[in-house]
Amino acid sequence: MNLSFLMVIIEDRKGIAEEIRKAVAIQKDLWQKIPWLALEADGRIGFSSKYACAYERGYLQLEASKINGRYRVYLDLDTGELFDAFFIACGINVLASDENVVNLLRNGYELNATETIKNLEQEAKKLQILFLKNPKGWREEKRRKFGIEKIFTRKD
Repeated sequence: MNLSFLMVIIEDRKGIAEEIRKAVAIQKDLWQKIPWLALEADGRIGFSSKYACAYERGYLQLEASKINGRYRVYLDLDTGELFDAFFIACGINVLASDENVVNLLRNGYELNATETIKNLEQEAKKLQILFLKNPKGWREEKRRKFGIEKIFTRKD
């Protein structure tokens, strides 16, 4: 039995994953705006763990990578690299597998930093309806606590 077609599929997956990685990384300057905007958007009509991960840790949780309630891929908002979410939780930087990167195409819009920024800006304009005595003070406290600046760079 000739299994050479499997090698073609594997090589295609590697090539596709590499192109996705490049397309995401080239948007680095835009990804670095996300933590600030995520904080501006959070706490308006609710609190989002996805937003909190962005402004507290500098990673964007990618919905397309979610399997059985667990994220498989985090996008590093400083570098634009795609990392394995499990290892990031352990404090280790391991690039996401080619398979998990290719699966991100299920929600390709998540890989468009301009769209992500546009969505966060719309959320940030919503009326503050949650009961926060001092929403500006809450955001300022988060900015100080996590060192959030308009352009994010990891300080580790």
